Amino acid sequence: MKHPFVSVAVLPVFWACAISAGSIFAQAKPVEKHSLYEDFKSQSPVRVEIQTTLGGRLAIPDRGNERGGKPQLVTVTGTAKLVYEEVLLPRDAEGNLVAVRQYREVDFRRRLGDIDQKAEVRAAVRRMVVVRSDAGKKVPFSPDGPLTLAEIDVVRNDLFSPALVTGLLPKQPAGVGNRWPASTQAVTELTDYAAVEKNELVVELVAFVTLDNRRHAKLAIDGEVRGQGEDGFGIQTFAGTAYFDTDRKMLVALNLSAKNQLLGPDGKTVNGEVAGTFVVKRSPAAADELTGDKLKAVETKPTDATTRLLFDDAAFGLTFTYPRRWRLGTVGEHRLTVNEAAGAAGIQVTRVGPTDTTIAKQFDEAKAFVARQKWTLTSAPEPKAGDDRFTLEVASDTGDKLRLDYRLVASADGVAVLSARVAVEKQAELLPQVESIFASVKVLK
Repeated sequence: MKHPFVSVAVLPVFWACAISAGSIFAQAKPVEKHSLYEDFKSQSPVRVEIQTTLGGRLAIPDRGNERGGKPQLVTVTGTAKLVYEEVLLPRDAEGNLVAVRQYREVDFRRRLGDIDQKAEVRAAVRRMVVVRSDAGKKVPFSPDGPLTLAEIDVVRNDLFSPALVTGLLPKQPAGVGNRWPASTQAVTELTDYAAVEKNELVVELVAFVTLDNRRHAKLAIDGEVRGQGEDGFGIQTFAGTAYFDTDRKMLVALNLSAKNQLLGPDGKTVNGEVAGTFVVKRSPAAADELTGDKLKAVETKPTDATTRLLFDDAAFGLTFTYPRRWRLGTVGEHRLTVNEAAGAAGIQVTRVGPTDTTIAKQFDEAKAFVARQKWTLTSAPEPKAGDDRFTLEVASDTGDKLRLDYRLVASADGVAVLSARVAVEKQAELLPQVESIFASVKVLK
């Protein structure tokens, strides 16, 4: 209040003077309210361009106790550029958000210490479906083929525009000077925190401006967020601006600077700090792949077939696909493992030379392995000439009944020995998955 101590007796004289002076002190007009709302119409694809930069120092855990358990601080730098068209579909039966994307450009580069890292998305699978839960978990898949783990990480670490935009815009009409908190959804997209402990990110409508002959609401964004992500606890600070096109009714630009402090187990010690920039441009798009009958033909519900993962390693000389519930384990020079999430099945793949094994030799080695484990061999049909596989059934020393399947996949340059372990009580469910992995294996060299 401008005059908090004006007495009641003085008020009549005060207002009389004000009126006689031409209402100089007339009551201020109420702030004009505006609806800043984007409806994400499914028939209106949006082009999204994202550019980020980062630089700082990270603490790498000493997992091998080589430095007495103390983390090592290493320099990290990176840039990323993503360009894609996106259309938001109605929520699925579980209430998840569903978007279809057509990627045009993908370029992720990072240098961690003296290690260069790069990620991209193959041209064959640049059309993707992204399913996002309200908790922020994103499940990407391509209706055109299996994705690699690196390709999935590109999408998981990317923002989900509908959640971010909706969470930055006000829920009610707002006027210049009005402030409101950014939603947890928006904060989750910006930080990648699995759990947000404190959200002090605030948005303010600061002005209306004209850009490219169009009227825009200018928003200021600043504040701090504390939470926990893959790298542990952290504090992220943001400052920047956003622009909402009032004619097109869409957020068209976001420009943020950010600082991420990574905290130690005590929640106080700073184990690294990374600073960067985050620039997003959005505009109407006319992508034929995301409109009309072409969009209707896209399989948008994740299935076992559309969510399979691809392992494709030229150095290892092997490619295969596997269900998303399975986890790729250790990958060495000549051996790798992939295991079912609950541990009821697992596969080991070993690369050997073209003359290093035969089906008969592998059969003898498998029986010798069972003997070394002190397991009881309950069934062991010997493979016939020309066979490329055999099966053993055993009882482990703890009484568990296991099925062991072996197969040889050969090329002119080498052989892959596939050995699978499946709990007999789960074989009805898991054996078809093992068979699908076996069938997908191709030796590249």
